Amino acid sequence: MSMEIVIHRVNKVQDLKKIPKKYGCEIDIRAQGSKLILHHDPYVGGDFLEDYLDVYQHGLLVLNIKEAGIESDVLKAVRSRGIDRHFLLDVEFPYIYRASRAGERAIAIRYSEDEPIELVNNYASKVDWVWIDTNTMLPLNPEIVRQLKGMNTCLVCPERWGRPNDILAYRQKMNALNFTPTAVMTHISLVHKWEEPC
Repeated sequence: MSMEIVIHRVNKVQDLKKIPKKYGCEIDIRAQGSKLILHHDPYVGGDFLEDYLDVYQHGLLVLNIKEAGIESDVLKAVRSRGIDRHFLLDVEFPYIYRASRAGERAIAIRYSEDEPIELVNNYASKVDWVWIDTNTMLPLNPEIVRQLKGMNTCLVCPERWGRPNDILAYRQKMNALNFTPTAVMTHISLVHKWEEPC
């Protein structure tokens, strides 16, 4: 099973055009007036989501929601352009609760050393994605791998926590566990560390 590469924080159309189309992208979305824009930080401008989606021809699109209340509009904009591989990330729990029970599956439940696997298990039949964060460690063992079976998983590269040197060890541990995440989110400069043999 191959693992898809998702490039972290590709929030500008000009940057998107430089990303090979075989890779996915993670974007940060917030409202500015009546428009949806792309920016990680509040109170500043950014490219319009609609303009970005109009040129998106890449892989998995991770929709990092930076403020509550825009989720449905984001999904509508994405789906109206035929982008079918996507999920919402970091949405607030009331949205997860309501939307998943209304049939929305394109949502990630977070799992990490501080975010319980029990929540993942509670939503395993309701949503399609698990976001595996790596705050200080790779939170996987044989029992966790068993519980994640059948779920789509996206792993956060330890580089996002300032530990790029952990990548090889994480890959080796996942190989030993016979676990391959569906995708990994990493910086464009570190893609080769996930693609080369380990």
